[in-house]
Amino acid sequence: MQERFIAFIKENQLLNKGDKVLLAVSGGIDSMAMVHLFHQSEIPFGIAHCNFLLRGEESDRDAVFVQETASSYQVPFFLKKFQTSLYATQNKQSIQMAARELRYEWFAQIQKNRNYRLVATAHHLDDSIETLFLNLLRGTGISGLTGIPKRNKDVIRPMLFATKKEIRAFADETGIKFREDHSNRDSSYKRNKIRHHLIPVLQELNPSLHKNLQDFFDRMEATATTYDTAVVACKKDCIRHHQNEIHILTEALLKYPRSEAILFELIREYGFSPSQSKDIFKCISGQPGKQFASASHQLIKDRKRLIITALNNQKKTEPCLIYRETTTAGIAQSQFQFKTGKLDSGIDLPGNAYTFLADIDKLHFPLELRFWKSGDYIIPLGMKGRKKISDLLTNEKIPVHRKRVFPVLVSGKEVVWVPGMRVSDKTKITKNAKNYFWAGIIA
Repeated sequence: MQERFIAFIKENQLLNKGDKVLLAVSGGIDSMAMVHLFHQSEIPFGIAHCNFLLRGEESDRDAVFVQETASSYQVPFFLKKFQTSLYATQNKQSIQMAARELRYEWFAQIQKNRNYRLVATAHHLDDSIETLFLNLLRGTGISGLTGIPKRNKDVIRPMLFATKKEIRAFADETGIKFREDHSNRDSSYKRNKIRHHLIPVLQELNPSLHKNLQDFFDRMEATATTYDTAVVACKKDCIRHHQNEIHILTEALLKYPRSEAILFELIREYGFSPSQSKDIFKCISGQPGKQFASASHQLIKDRKRLIITALNNQKKTEPCLIYRETTTAGIAQSQFQFKTGKLDSGIDLPGNAYTFLADIDKLHFPLELRFWKSGDYIIPLGMKGRKKISDLLTNEKIPVHRKRVFPVLVSGKEVVWVPGMRVSDKTKITKNAKNYFWAGIIA
């Protein structure tokens, strides 16, 4: 077992000589076998144990057992108790997801504070096979067919070469002590149903199940690598970044065969599901304005692109009142600066499409900085007729998602500035003007 353990680590380049590894140890047979193998192989390690407070005194006894194990091996020991059920409720997560999130956050803290380069978990080949069938039940792409990855950034799984049966035989042979988690027998969990009911039937049908699926995982890893390389090329061709937005160019996307599948690969990292991806693809050729939301992002169908923004980037949208003494204000993603002064004092202010210079005596304070709304109009500088803001934004081809939240500056009941586009003729500076009001976009 130890020879296979070392060979697996070397073959997959899981760690380098001298790396300190933090072992995630539950006290079960898999993690205790992993501890023994690290000790035999003289790889420096520490032990971390999570008490999720889910099994009463049994959880506490697990923690004591693991601590005694660390002491017997004379290695550092780290223990953390988590209010897992409370965390899951507060974050609307399953217990399993909450436990996973809590433990990996804690592992990262230990790594940072105690200089552990890697974290090792004791997942084995049977775990990887169970994960495959869980992924198939949920509906998965190529990545879900590779089983549990041997390495994910700084988390390694050096036991994936071994089956549960082999680990148990190794523990019996070497006299490794361990704790039994009785929840592993609870068939109310999907994973346990697969473990105790599906896998035995498949083994009966094919005694070489483990070997065949291990070879299958290797082939799928190679396939996934090739596929990921192609997806990276598609991203380069189809995606543009604009400030805090991700733009997917639909014309470029549709040039690819099976572009519907590619779309999912482009948006999955932003939390969109396969079913949402299908709905998004169906609307690509439709009217702009359709919106979709994941837990973390919003996607809007624009004319020739899909625009994705993070929900936490969306700032307050309430109108702002601008007084004579106001110097800065913001709405949504835009920030503005304001100045006032005498025209005979030698003003030196930038003047371009993103600034507004007006006779302050022609303004009615407080001004209002808000989003445009239906019925708004402006009399552009040098013109006498009105121009609807809606027409102005359409003519300038403002994307749908920005069009909805485009800011304007209002004096009284009239729009006097559409930032980046038009200023009002009614507030222009003439030879009789004495004082000015200036506004400019700063972000």
